[in-house]
Amino acid sequence: MSLDISPSSVLSDTVVNSSEYFGKGNITYLSKAKGKRVNISPAEVIGVVTEANKYLHSLEDLFKQLSFDIYVTLGQRNVSGFVGEVFPHVFATHIDGFVINPHADGRPDLLDVSSKEAHEYFRSKCFSPSNDGSIAPNKSQLTPFKYGGIEVKASIGITFSDYRARLKNKVGLNEFTVKFSRINYINSIGYWGHHTGCDNMIGLYYDYYSELGGAPQIMAVMHAELIPTRDWSKVSVGRAGSKKTSNTSLSSTGIEKFMRNPVVVRNHPSYLSGLRRIGLTI
Repeated sequence: MSLDISPSSVLSDTVVNSSEYFGKGNITYLSKAKGKRVNISPAEVIGVVTEANKYLHSLEDLFKQLSFDIYVTLGQRNVSGFVGEVFPHVFATHIDGFVINPHADGRPDLLDVSSKEAHEYFRSKCFSPSNDGSIAPNKSQLTPFKYGGIEVKASIGITFSDYRARLKNKVGLNEFTVKFSRINYINSIGYWGHHTGCDNMIGLYYDYYSELGGAPQIMAVMHAELIPTRDWSKVSVGRAGSKKTSNTSLSSTGIEKFMRNPVVVRNHPSYLSGLRRIGLTI
């Protein structure tokens, strides 16, 4: 059996559509490329969210042809990263002036090339010839990118032991499984990284949406301009000789900024109630 993996075959109409979201505020930040503040409207972001959700749901159906569940196979830790990759790739195709950072370790995820100068810098300085004659992204120019852009991170929310106890009492599970909706069990949203060099960020909240068979769907988009020394925790680097990678997380002040700045929210009673409960300003 052959598989059709063209974009038209992957997209599905059976998703949470754009009319089921509402806008709260613009993504607005000081663009290093233009030297002035830019605004991205909620309507534009809703278009990105619904398109990303189509991919997230339809990929599940596509991989069923191979008799395995793509999200169970990825595992929870990787699902968040995957959602955080799908969104910026769709964003870059829908919102003018942005391209995906081509380096795996590059930052930010979305590069602001909205000015002629920034676009030319990206084209001429950010790629170098490799030994095999191919063109490879130049890490030194992309970590970070001179003209900045937007970092994107995804979270399914944070649950603590009291919520796990409630889960066991209600449905008999000791731990949350992939594809089990979390909205009724989270008590905060958190974001993690390997460095504090992130001052402009989109935070996604997603959940396994039971009405679509547990497919991950983006339910809220938030945005914040961050102060790295204040809004991120101190980086943990592990002991000398350890294989542990550096890591950090948003501090309470960073989380509060996201809670105050929703851009797009899913208009659904369970999600409105759950997100209000954890402090999102809706």
